Amino acid sequence: MRNCARIHRRTMFAALLSSGLLCLVGCTGSSSLPETVSVNLPDGTQAEVTLGAGVVTLADTTWDFYQVYGTNSESGTPFVRITFGPNGELSSFDNNTFVSEIFGDQILFDGERHDTNQPPVTYEAATYGAETSDASGFTFVGNLNAFAPVLGMVAEATADAQGQYDETDPDLMTGSFTFSGSTVDLPGAPAQTFDDSMDFVARRVN
Repeated sequence: MRNCARIHRRTMFAALLSSGLLCLVGCTGSSSLPETVSVNLPDGTQAEVTLGAGVVTLADTTWDFYQVYGTNSESGTPFVRITFGPNGELSSFDNNTFVSEIFGDQILFDGERHDTNQPPVTYEAATYGAETSDASGFTFVGNLNAFAPVLGMVAEATADAQGQYDETDPDLMTGSFTFSGSTVDLPGAPAQTFDDSMDFVARRVN
């Protein structure tokens, strides 16, 4: 039931955004991705992280993230595959299930403007990451902004993951994942928000 409710919230979010954008024309707005964000680490500390910063221990790796339910059983299909770049920066979401009607099955976190599945809407996404002092855990935050002609920024979303490495298995990590977002008031579509939180198990792909 919780999974169904989560999918329903995402579908409503996508429907409201797309219904309000189809008739818009004009020039796009500019980016508002912050240069720094404050992240909370699994050990209870905080770090001020600059745009593009990564988690060194995740450099050049790819992981499948599975949702974990109350019985500690994980879902059979990953909700996202995450690739990290050479500095451990979050590079992309692949096989993306978060508002894929709008953003498609891949989201790139390179700070560049990209098309969505709802032209003329575009998006920009950036990443911020840090790890604990003992390198046993990490936090990454991905900020995503969507833009439409005339209106400028019409939606924003944040992916936030806190994780810890398994002490006995270097190809396994666990933690919590949140994907939240909101739209502005659009023609025929009032402002909408959603907030999905879940526990995860991540398994290394390469």
